[in-house]
Amino acid sequence: RETLERLKREDVELAVIGTRFDDDEVTCSVLTLDRLALVVYPGHRWAGRKTISVDDLVDEAFIFREPGSGTDMTVRASLRKAGIADGQLNVKTFLGSNEAVKQAILNRAGVSFLSLISVTRECESGQLYAVDVEGLDMSRRLYLVTRQGRELSPAAKAFVSILSGRYAAERHT
Repeated sequence: RETLERLKREDVELAVIGTRFDDDEVTCSVLTLDRLALVVYPGHRWAGRKTISVDDLVDEAFIFREPGSGTDMTVRASLRKAGIADGQLNVKTFLGSNEAVKQAILNRAGVSFLSLISVTRECESGQLYAVDVEGLDMSRRLYLVTRQGRELSPAAKAFVSILSGRYAAERHT
């Protein structure tokens, strides 16, 4: 919601968000499909494992995205569907960006659910590990959002073109 407000104030020309909101002032289009996964640091007992059970989550120290973010809403809905109620997990802190959450994980402050898109490089290099949780479906769409009726600058148009080209194939899977 904060990102949408920044867009409406014209602090930014476009945004990528993980939840679609009904708002007549903005235009949303699907950019790509995304999947969230549990992300842990090297040396964590789950590092290198393919899957864990949902019951394993209960005693772990978590870092969550801020309440109201697309990531937070997707995670909470998936956890509730799997039988984990709000307040049942040991959430140590809430942070306002994926980058802040990644840094906290890298510093062994806890584990978190993050977009695989946002941690691809770190997982490929072995800095972080993505672990699936049995019974959790954390798929979502990412949306490209612009102000209704506002023409984008040439730089923003070029950026949208790059993003659209990069994620075109994934939108149709």
